[in-house]
Amino acid sequence: MKHYIIFLLFIIPIGVICQSSNPIMFIYDGSGSMWGEMEGKTKHEIARDVLLSTVESFDKSQGIGLVAYGHRNEKDCDDVEELIPLESINRVELINAVNTIKPTGRTPLARSASMVLSKLESSNTSATIILITDGIESCDGKICDVVKEAKEKGIEFKLHIVGFGLKGEDTSELQCAASTSGGEYFDADNSDMLKEYLKVASEKRVESPVPNASFNVLKNGKGIDAILKFYDRVADKQINSLRTYGRQAQTFLEYGNYRVEVEALENTDLTTLYIDNISIVDDSANAFEYSFDAGHLSVMLTNNGEGWDGLVHIINKHTGKNHSSGRTYGRTKSFELDPGLYNLEYKPLKISGLNTSHFVESILIEANKTLELKHNFKSVVFNIEVINGKDFINSTVHISDSATNTHVKGGRTYASESSNSKSFLLMPGQYSVKIKPLDKSIGAERTIQVDLTGLEQYAETFNFKN
Repeated sequence: MKHYIIFLLFIIPIGVICQSSNPIMFIYDGSGSMWGEMEGKTKHEIARDVLLSTVESFDKSQGIGLVAYGHRNEKDCDDVEELIPLESINRVELINAVNTIKPTGRTPLARSASMVLSKLESSNTSATIILITDGIESCDGKICDVVKEAKEKGIEFKLHIVGFGLKGEDTSELQCAASTSGGEYFDADNSDMLKEYLKVASEKRVESPVPNASFNVLKNGKGIDAILKFYDRVADKQINSLRTYGRQAQTFLEYGNYRVEVEALENTDLTTLYIDNISIVDDSANAFEYSFDAGHLSVMLTNNGEGWDGLVHIINKHTGKNHSSGRTYGRTKSFELDPGLYNLEYKPLKISGLNTSHFVESILIEANKTLELKHNFKSVVFNIEVINGKDFINSTVHISDSATNTHVKGGRTYASESSNSKSFLLMPGQYSVKIKPLDKSIGAERTIQVDLTGLEQYAETFNFKN
C-alpha cells in the first residue's frame, strides 16, 4: 500500500508542472485589407506564417486560443468567431484553424475584445491577449472603453496589440487599450518586426510581475530603439534585458544593484553606454533615462570631379582604433558618431598606385551637428598597345613605381586589334613599364619610362621592331 501512496504523491506534482501557465488568446485580423502586399507577399501570408512559427516556440503545455474577425462575411461587424478555445494545447487544430482563415470583411476590434473578455469573466480565467491587426476600428466600437470596463469588473488580463503596417494611421485608441490593460502597443512595419513583437508580447504574460522600473533612451532628445542589458553587480551575471523600440520601456527588477549596458540599434556607430550602478530598493516608480549625443559626418569622394566608389575608415583620434568604416558607391556616405576627434582615411577603389589613400587628421564631430567633407582624387588613364611591326602581339605588361621599383599593376595584350590595347587607371606619377612578348622569337623583355604627372590620359604604342 505504501508503494501506491508514493506513486500518487509523485504523479500529482508532475501533473501540476505540466499545466500551462495562464493561457494566451490570439485575436487574428481576417479583414479584407490583409490581402494587401508587403515584401512580395500578402500581409495575411506573412502574419499567418509568423503566428505559426511563434506558437511553435511555446511549451507544449501552453494553452493557446484563437479568435478571428472579418473572415467570413464582407460587411458584417458581428463577424467574430472563436476558432480554438482558450485552454487548448492541440497544435494541429490551431494550425488547421489559422490556415482556414480567408480575409474578407471588416475590423470589429471592440467586439472581438469583448467576446474574449466575456469568456474570461464567465470562466473566471486570467489570460494574456495578443491582438494582430492591420487596420483600426471599422465598426462602431471603442476597444479602449471595452478594456476599461473589463478592468473595472476585475477581469484579470493583459492585452498586447501589434499594429501590422499601420504607419500614418491614428493608433491612439489601440495604444489606450493596450496601456489600460497593462500591456503594450507595437508598430510592426515588416515581417521581422512582427516576429520580434509577437515574441516580446508572448513573453509579457498577465502573470508576470508588475514592472517596477522604466527606461527611456534618447538620441539628441528623441526616443530611439535600444537594447538594455542588466547585470547583477555582485555576481557579474546578466539577469535581464529590455528593448525600448523608440519609446519608454518597463520591466521588473528584483531589489538590488545593477550594472547596465545601453546599445543603440538604429543603424548607428554610437558607442555603447556603460552605467556602473543603478539601485532598485522598492516597487515605486523607478525611472531612468539615458541619452546619446550624436553627431553626423557626411563624406563625398570624387575622381577627376566625378562621384567615385571608395572606402572611408574612421579612426578614434585618442585610441588609434578603427571606429567605423563604410563604402561610398559614388554617392554621399553618412555616419552617425559619438562627438569627439577622429582621423579619416579615404581609399579610392579601382585606382592603382603607391599612395592611393588620402588621410585627414583631427576631424571634430559635434553633437547634433553635421560635418560635410569632400575629397577629389586625380587619376590617369594609361593605354598601351604592343605591336611587332604592323602586327598586334600577345604580351605581358608590368607597371612599377619608378622611384621604388614597387610593382603597382599588371595585365596583358592580345594578338588582335580589338583586344590588344590594355588600359590602366593609375595615380599621377612616374612609372616603369616592362613589356614581355609571349613569343620569344619576337625579342626579349623591354622597359620604358612614362611620366603621368599632371595628366588625365596617356596613350603609348610600343613597337618591338623599333
